[in-house]
Amino acid sequence: MKKLIPLVLVLLIGGGIFAWYKYQPQTSDSSKLALYGNIDIREAQLTFNASEHVDSILVEEGEHVTRGQLLAVLHQELLKSQVAQAQVEAKQQLLAKLQAGSRKEEIDKAKAELEAAQARAKSAHDTWQRLQRLTSVSSAS
Repeated sequence: MKKLIPLVLVLLIGGGIFAWYKYQPQTSDSSKLALYGNIDIREAQLTFNASEHVDSILVEEGEHVTRGQLLAVLHQELLKSQVAQAQVEAKQQLLAKLQAGSRKEEIDKAKAELEAAQARAKSAHDTWQRLQRLTSVSSAS
């Protein structure tokens, strides 16, 4: 056991010296800059309203594209089924409203609109009669 402690200490000190030597900053000429690999300067972030699978890609990598150009098409089956489901729900709500009948407020509103239309019609009729009487005596020009 006493022989094991010095061996562990030697290994720890040696590992520490190796790590310090391996990971210390390199002192080289700081005026040089070496870059390796591919650098993409122009990147486009594509955004979609939904997370669907791509159905078709209409351009190849590296091609020149213009603003507003269609680049890819998403699968539309899920969207079409959602639209169909929304249409079914809308029709069901309309059916439920028709089966329930009109509310009192809607009936009162319709009666008020009818009375207003009748009043406008009577006013227009009275104006027409008055103008007829005036034109018969050649008073209006």
